[in-house]
Amino acid sequence: MAIASVTSVTSAGCAAIGIASTTITASASPSNPWTLDAVSYSSGVTTGTLNNVEATATINASPPCTVTVGGPGGGPGTINGTFTNSTDVLSVSGSNLEVQTTAGGGCAGLANVGDPITLAGAYQLTSDQHITSP
Repeated sequence: MAIASVTSVTSAGCAAIGIASTTITASASPSNPWTLDAVSYSSGVTTGTLNNVEATATINASPPCTVTVGGPGGGPGTINGTFTNSTDVLSVSGSNLEVQTTAGGGCAGLANVGDPITLAGAYQLTSDQHITSP
């Protein structure tokens, strides 16, 4: 059961394999939100799964490479995460995301369709959410 929705994501300071700056454009929007399903709750920390995850990443190499990312076999994927009440931070890591398409000469040897993708980080939420149980 979805307990929260993410309607926009902004990324900064991303790198693809540590070699080139990367711009990530997430699919989350008011009409296509990522949803958070709670699995467990303990001492102000909710563990759950972020669903409906898709993104496009442009690796600013020379030449550039653009990849679309989603779940296995096409469509949206999922990311595991935690939400901490005291900090309003959603931390994500571990997923079933993979490269779905590649475009650009810079992709050769860098990204291939089917490669696993990790989208990890800590995201400060702008609304004052407080979860008390899943």
